Order: sequence, then C-alpha cells, then structure tokens
Amino acid sequence: MSRINDQNRDRRAPGSGFSVLGASKETEIPEARIRRAIKAGEVKTVRLGGTDRIPKREVERLKELYS
Repeated sequence: MSRINDQNRDRRAPGSGFSVLGASKETEIPEARIRRAIKAGEVKTVRLGGTDRIPKREVERLKELYS
C-alpha cells in the first residue's frame, strides 16, 4: 500500500471510532494483537460502512490494560 493510501486509511470522522490501524498506533499495541482480541471478543467494535471501528472508550480501555 502506498504511503498516501496508508495516511488516508488512518483518517477518521469525529465520533466514528478508530480503525484497527488507528487504534494500534494510538495504543502502541500491535495491529495483529488487536485483531486477535476482536476475533476473541475481547475488544468491542462497531460495524460502519462494512468496516469494524473501535470506539474511543474501548481504545482508552486498551491503553489502561496494556500500559
């Protein structure tokens, strides 16, 4: 993926939550670990436009758990 596409992928509308990549960068938790946690039901997501979004409150919870 090109750098421009990667930057666009990271953008989010206010209140739309974080992409898995965005949550990974925000929490410094590897993207693969977050994906495994979602699959295991350990991280709550919201489905928007065909993609999983992680609510800000959930990202804050992850920061506390893994800090």
